[in-house]
Amino acid sequence: MALDHRVSPGSVTGLEGFDRLQRLHEAAVGCFDDRLDELTPGMRALTVLFVFCGEVDNGGFCSCMGNSAGDFTAEAIAAARLVGADAHAELFERFVAVGLAGDVAMPQPTRNARLLAMTGDDEAAITELDDAFYALPSIDEDLERYVASRPEEFFTAPLS
Repeated sequence: MALDHRVSPGSVTGLEGFDRLQRLHEAAVGCFDDRLDELTPGMRALTVLFVFCGEVDNGGFCSCMGNSAGDFTAEAIAAARLVGADAHAELFERFVAVGLAGDVAMPQPTRNARLLAMTGDDEAAITELDDAFYALPSIDEDLERYVASRPEEFFTAPLS
């Protein structure tokens, strides 16, 4: 039987915005590498997006090519669509086309080799994706709306 990774409403009392999302992510992050199927769709989406967007935010899309977060590109696209972050999903899809040569399942060693072999034009294309990502509104807004609309996916009891 899978564990329930949702949180008690009391554990987020007084938390708002990013802090509240962070608390939800902390409850699920232990499932990130190989147990995502234990999570509700919302917890799964939130956790994947926290990791994937955090990677891009801290090092651009090149980080997703060289690091393991890139293994979750397809999952990040689906998660962004689920929470209504369509602009993010479209940008992640452009990353697949540009950075991953259309192969959303490209393994990390291949992604890393591709990263190391990039030409100036390739690097410019990735930089354009980075700039587009940084110009988007924070995905936190979409995540907050999703959490508010489906609290049963995140909390063990109704919110008061």
